[in-house]
Amino acid sequence: SDLPPFAIHAARYSHRKMDFLGTPDVGIWSFAGLMLASLVTSFIGVFTGAAGGIVLLGLMATIMPPLALIPVHTVVMLGSGATRTMIMWRHVMRPAVLPFIAGSVIGAAIGAKVFVALTTTWLELILGAFILLVTWMPNLGRMGGVGGRFAFLGFFTTFLGVFVSATGTLLAPFIAASTPDRRVHVATMGALMMTSHLAKVAAFGFI
Repeated sequence: SDLPPFAIHAARYSHRKMDFLGTPDVGIWSFAGLMLASLVTSFIGVFTGAAGGIVLLGLMATIMPPLALIPVHTVVMLGSGATRTMIMWRHVMRPAVLPFIAGSVIGAAIGAKVFVALTTTWLELILGAFILLVTWMPNLGRMGGVGGRFAFLGFFTTFLGVFVSATGTLLAPFIAASTPDRRVHVATMGALMMTSHLAKVAAFGFI
């Protein structure tokens, strides 16, 4: 090679920096930053129930390639939701869990099949419009029985989550409408999003 020794060493270091722990285009400092972001957003999520996931998604989008972003964010939030559920399991709203699981399994299966057919832009527009609709019409969060409502939410949030990942903001108004207890809200959000992310991880395994 015509390169001087220091340039060769710099190139090798740069390659290692951009491929930390086998993660393409993520260096050691970016990796450390993502760890810190995960810690902070999980902390935020305990208080707000949902904001942590969407904040982390925005931070990860500045570092990770798009094709890796959604699956990696899903795994990270799965860990966050599982930890929250283990700590606060006594406060989980149990009547909502089984219907949500059933809806999530169906939503993940269908979402995986149409993963390459629908554009993320349209799904984000639909998600944004739905969040605004729920925000301005809070009575929607109380429509129907608990079982049917959360079965539909399991399907809808998990289906959308295959494409946009952070759908906790969509789920939060419905949980808030079902219980005035903040502990129940946070614990149930953690349990339901853990279920949704687990279904998505399984779906990504088959894509």
